[in-house]
Formats: sequence, C-alpha cells, structure tokens
Amino acid sequence: MAVGMSPPPSGRLPSTASPFDQSGGASIAGTPLSDLGVAFALPANVLQILQSINAEQVTINTTPTGIQLGLNGQPLPSLAYNGESLGRALGLAQPFVAGTPLESTLADLGPQLEGADIGVAVSFTSEPVGGITASRCCCNCRPTAA
Repeated sequence: MAVGMSPPPSGRLPSTASPFDQSGGASIAGTPLSDLGVAFALPANVLQILQSINAEQVTINTTPTGIQLGLNGQPLPSLAYNGESLGRALGLAQPFVAGTPLESTLADLGPQLEGADIGVAVSFTSEPVGGITASRCCCNCRPTAA
C-alpha cells in the first residue's frame, strides 16, 4: 500500500439493495451515496441498456489481477490486468467519461484497483442480493475478507 493511503474497510457490510434513481444516482438502504461522500452515478444510457436486457442483478468482483463480472447470476467475460495495463486502460477511458459522473469515479478508484479484493452485488429490483466485501493487500498475496 502506498504511503499515506488508508486501507478500505475490511469485512462484510450488511446485505442491502442498491437501487438507482432516474439520474443514475445510487442509494443504499434509502440513503443516496452522494450523502455519504461517494461520487458515483450511472449514466442514463447505461440504466436504459440494463433495463432493456432485463438486468436484475450485476456482480463485480475484483482480485489483485482482474475483474470478474456477472449478470443475473451468470458469469460474463473477465478482465485481467496489471499496474501497467490498468494505467493504459484508464488513460484510454478518460476521453469517453470526461464530463460524466464516471470521470471522478474512475479517477478515484481506478488507481486503487491493482491489489484490491472487492465484491459488489447490485440489485436493480430493490431486492437484497448480498453484501459488499472489501480488503486491500500491500503485497502479492490474496487477502481473505471476513
């Protein structure tokens, strides 16, 4: 872990649904993430795409070397990365997200992905689908969240 960085919380957070409002803003247990200091929103076109494919839940699981995605309980293709490829990908994505809510999200979270071990399940039906787990490791091992 870089000097001056604090580790994210480790462990399992309460199971909650994460509905999105029409502008793409997310909330947990009825509290907008923006009220919690988290700058995260999905663009309206992404919400429309998710609705058009009947997405009920999306899962995102990071490991120190990649991201596994899932839709409605089915795995999607995964992405593998290292620090160099992650930096290049973030640079390529920047022009596409400039001026959108995802710009600050990628700027904040992107550099922290390498070495992260985070699991997120998001419900688009307001039904609880699980929890969020997070841990951060300062070496090349695979940490285990409680």
